[in-house]
Amino acid sequence: MKLTETNIVEIESIKDLDSTKVDLANRVISGVQPLLDEVYQEKAESLRAVKEDLENKRRNVNKEKQNLEKLVKELSRRRKEKTLVERIEKLVNSGLAEGGSLKHQIIVLLKTSGRLPEDKLDTYLRETLGMISKRFTKSY
Repeated sequence: MKLTETNIVEIESIKDLDSTKVDLANRVISGVQPLLDEVYQEKAESLRAVKEDLENKRRNVNKEKQNLEKLVKELSRRRKEKTLVERIEKLVNSGLAEGGSLKHQIIVLLKTSGRLPEDKLDTYLRETLGMISKRFTKSY
């Protein structure tokens, strides 16, 4: 059998095997650690950028949501105003608005309808619907 000499330390000649293992582990770690640190830093930077991007997108979505909610509320208000005006037109066309006080109330209502709160608009819508339904039930 042919024996080859190498630089590998013979185990039998090592008196303190544990300290040699620790020394070898430390040399391996010191060689690999810089590579791992670079990869970790790159991943951490990438993660930070993704989190920032996500937060910016969430802020934009919330702004757009608030804008859309305002637009939907404004659209609802405009529809109520339109319905109210159509009902008042029906009252006028049917001859129910002939009285002076009712005519004056309608004029004031039309002038202030843009500034009225939602609940007042709903009240006026119910009242005009009631007047119209009374009128048309009497005529049949």
